[in-house]
Amino acid sequence: PGVASYDYRSIGWTGVDEVNVQPGMPHWCEGCDVFVAVYGYHEGHYTVTASTGMATLRSGSSASGTVGANSYRYYTFFNGDPAADVTFELTALTGDPDLYVLAGPTGAASSGEDASLLPTQEHFTWRAYHYGDDSLFIPHTDPHFCFNCEYTVAVYGWKAANYSILATSSVEQVIRLPRNRPQQSSAPAGGARYFRLGVGGSPENVTLAMTVLGSGDADLYVALVDDAEFDPRGALPDPDDPESYSLTTSGAPRDVLVLSGPFEEGQLIIVGVWASVDTDFVLLATMTHHSVVLQAGVPQEHYVQHGSTINFVFNLDEVADLQVSVTALTGDPDVAISTSHTLPGCEFSTSMPPVASCYNYTWLSQAYSTDQVVLSHDLPCVPVLPSTYVDPSCDPADYAPGPVYIGVFGFQDTRFQILASKRGEHVRLVGGRPQLGSTGPGVACTGRDEDTGACPVSDADSPEQVAYFIFRVSRGRASRRRQRRRSLLLASAGGDDHVAFTVHPSCNETLAAMPGAACQPGCDCNRLWLSVRSCASSGCNAADPWPSRLAGAHQALHHVSATSATLYLEPDPLAPDNGYCDPDVAGETCVYYVAVEHGDAERAAEFTITARTAADGTIIPCRGGSAVPPDGVLDVHDDVLVHGSKGYEVCVEADRGESTILEVEQCSGRSTLLVCDGSCAELAPTLDDYAYLATPTQACTPNGRGGKTCVPGDGSVARVAVPASSSSAAAEALYAAVNGTGSYRLRVRSTGHHGQDLAPRVAPVAAASSITPRVALSSDSDVAVEVSFHPSLVALPSATTSVFTAAPEMRYRVYVVRDDAATVRAQTVTATPCGLELLASDGGAAVAVATTHASDPLGSAVATVVVAGLSPRRRYAVHVVAECDTDCLRQVSRTAAPGQSLVSCDASSGCATETYVYPVPGSVTTGDGAGEGGGSGGSGGSGIA
Repeated sequence: PGVASYDYRSIGWTGVDEVNVQPGMPHWCEGCDVFVAVYGYHEGHYTVTASTGMATLRSGSSASGTVGANSYRYYTFFNGDPAADVTFELTALTGDPDLYVLAGPTGAASSGEDASLLPTQEHFTWRAYHYGDDSLFIPHTDPHFCFNCEYTVAVYGWKAANYSILATSSVEQVIRLPRNRPQQSSAPAGGARYFRLGVGGSPENVTLAMTVLGSGDADLYVALVDDAEFDPRGALPDPDDPESYSLTTSGAPRDVLVLSGPFEEGQLIIVGVWASVDTDFVLLATMTHHSVVLQAGVPQEHYVQHGSTINFVFNLDEVADLQVSVTALTGDPDVAISTSHTLPGCEFSTSMPPVASCYNYTWLSQAYSTDQVVLSHDLPCVPVLPSTYVDPSCDPADYAPGPVYIGVFGFQDTRFQILASKRGEHVRLVGGRPQLGSTGPGVACTGRDEDTGACPVSDADSPEQVAYFIFRVSRGRASRRRQRRRSLLLASAGGDDHVAFTVHPSCNETLAAMPGAACQPGCDCNRLWLSVRSCASSGCNAADPWPSRLAGAHQALHHVSATSATLYLEPDPLAPDNGYCDPDVAGETCVYYVAVEHGDAERAAEFTITARTAADGTIIPCRGGSAVPPDGVLDVHDDVLVHGSKGYEVCVEADRGESTILEVEQCSGRSTLLVCDGSCAELAPTLDDYAYLATPTQACTPNGRGGKTCVPGDGSVARVAVPASSSSAAAEALYAAVNGTGSYRLRVRSTGHHGQDLAPRVAPVAAASSITPRVALSSDSDVAVEVSFHPSLVALPSATTSVFTAAPEMRYRVYVVRDDAATVRAQTVTATPCGLELLASDGGAAVAVATTHASDPLGSAVATVVVAGLSPRRRYAVHVVAECDTDCLRQVSRTAAPGQSLVSCDASSGCATETYVYPVPGSVTTGDGAGEGGGSGGSGGSGIA
């Protein structure tokens, strides 16, 4: 047989092909020879397996296959070792396959004589039926374990699926690693999984990349050995033996290693994945000149050099909407997509300045920093997102089931995360890694069937737009004691258990505010909902993956504001069904199913979602160019510490020549902000090794002579400003840690216009009129407190001095705190807005809150608010916060003189909320009319202490 002469052929896109010949097909024969030819589309290594009846699995070698919806594919696996644990691992490239296993005498099931030996959904000894990938571990201590016997494996198609299946008969088994194709696996806490890759004689570079799925923690250890001398029972890469490996990602910010070719004849790459906690992961070995296979709904991390293109392929197994997202962790990638050209990409022109010219594409996205393309199966030649360009030659007939080719071009040196998925299907979240998302058409319903996941026919279905996600949390997080430089973690003494989900909508506030404009999903006029369900891995049912905002369809629910929202889930004995699942209590991995949804069934919402545990470091990606908001605020993160440290990797765009500012607003407890800019001994800062340090009372920076210069802080916010001229200019990221206790809000922003701070400020009128600001208090027998204060203005940044502008929409919050709230007050920080918000939420009836606007925003008269309903003869403390939110700042920019300020908050993304906390003058006692003190600028001083 050959390319032009054959009876059957398989020309699959993944590098793995299968021919299944059955009786009744043309050319079927019995008692005959079958001749097979393998044609090299690219040069490569391969294995050939032939079998009659069921396919046989070889220990340590993966097999690929397809299965239809509601259908079975069967395999057999022989185990002859009485002490070997048996593992089956199923990697879903598309769709949703499940595993069902029985054990019996050798050859009995494959003979087909006894159907009872074939596993099914109703008849099995072991099963794994989660959404997407599945893993099944059968220890030799299992009462149904057998040796010198045959395991019969059924792959069932919950949805039609392309997959690879791997069987091993020992954890120490060295697994053959496929090229350019993801391999899902897992490693136990304190243990390892080993892989081998033949590269002998290859001139190409090899990149090894590991993506931890969920919240696990592992490192790569790699050795190059001679195939003829390799003994899998001998020395394998071991973290405790530095001579056993030549490369490792331990101590590195990411799990990616590049091995440069050419390689000597007969060389093998041996990879050890060592885990500190139970860890699920995907390992990928890519060759320089080959397309990388993408796994549906599972992100991969890659690196592309300036001016180069890396190519990917995704199998679209049915007509469906396709979403391709490329999240820039550093740099600026562009995305070209085609269904007819195998290698779409871009290249720089030779002109000056060089221009990126793209080729072999139908769909193109060249947005700064981060790109997302959504292809509609109904109208594939009409862009769904405004950043997508469609080539005029686009033919709707070209968008059909089959391979989709993707090229990612490095406009700069770029580290990125790529994801391809069919809209409406689940996406895996990686702890601390932001993931682009967009909603698609869906249905919200209650009372889903726990066996099928289907909505009840009698239920009133609600059409909506929704996106689904999965986040897996492994056992053993509380046992982490060693410092993890790579993930920016310091030792934690435990008790810091929570899971957090943060959603940042993409909202064009200018369009949303235009008269007559339809409200964009994700803006405050059409907010998103974040809903969560969780379960221990073995206890999940078919309804759990589909949470919604409807009653009974979620365990936790949160309304998302236009800027962002964070949903915290933590242990609560009074509310055990609040959505938090503790894997150490459950004794197995916990699975969180997440939905982001809104009720507009026609229009998609774009957003970024990040999932993390207390042990996960968080990546804050680049947002350069037009993606930088006018005030330079790149990200806002709410976080919490019981004690210990949280780490952050902050993208730096040194070529912009701007400073990066990090600010910590403490809500409760105390903490220290530490930053490394490439000049520290390690990547992550510690209390003994840092470049910058800040608390609310001081800020320390390098003085250029090997020491530090410290200056007083403003008493409310810890602030670090890293100039572009620092050593970070040569690095791709800053590494920050918040060390201490309590909750806080981290804000990351950038300067503009060559070092100018672009953030507007809220300041009292006194800053402009030289009148001393104070809060005036009075009390009477009606048990009310009258609070008077001067209004505040907004200071817009300019090239010379700040421009003070009235803000009619400025909102003032007055907090009146009773003396018996002292315990709660001692735990919160009353000098910050978020601390006062926390005090109000935790203080109950002991804290009264009133909100007002100033009748005269220019400040010629003091503003007054009366807070009633207080307790008689009790002492109260009073706090006032001025707040100008996105709409308030937009109005200020519209009324400011043209060209007066460096920043306009009347832009598409708007400016972040700015606040000012008034100084506290003292306290007041209600109901006795006795007063001490007084003072100018108030409405009397009765009751001032």
